[in-house]
Amino acid sequence: MVRQPGIPTQTWQTFIRNHMAEIAAVDFFTVPTATLKTLHVFLVRHLRRVLKEYLAYYHGSRTHLGLEKDAPEPRAVQPQDIGPVASKPVLGGLHHRYCRDAA
Repeated sequence: MVRQPGIPTQTWQTFIRNHMAEIAAVDFFTVPTATLKTLHVFLVRHLRRVLKEYLAYYHGSRTHLGLEKDAPEPRAVQPQDIGPVASKPVLGGLHHRYCRDAA
């Protein structure tokens, strides 16, 4: 892709730092330090944690056009006088939930 002038992009180092908890790296060209069974347990736990977090986001925060731009678990509309809009990272920052912070 051609880089657009003036649009800042994050470096690989920043990306790795921001998503460290969600990344599982395996190098198959080195001597393994863990057994396949141990690695399998780790990957299954990791996958379950990520899927559980995604489902909570999908049902509680993500809007759906078929639900008139509401989430499957409805929530009240927050009035403007509560406070400013804040961004809360979800899934390691891959998605964000926006809500008003009480002043």
